[in-house]
Amino acid sequence: MNVQVYSQCKIVAESLVDYLSRHPNFVEKGQVKILTTENISKVSEAATRLLAKTTEFTSA
Repeated sequence: MNVQVYSQCKIVAESLVDYLSRHPNFVEKGQVKILTTENISKVSEAATRLLAKTTEFTSA
């Protein structure tokens, strides 16, 4: 049996890179503006793991 397994994290990350490249208004002076409805500390932790770089979200 041959089963294809997809990494949802990789697909989401690649989609985000593609979207941001097509919508440069979200990138300003080297910073990316991303809105979330999730708990900002949970999002910050996940982004830090994904990007392998300290990433902190703050409330607007």
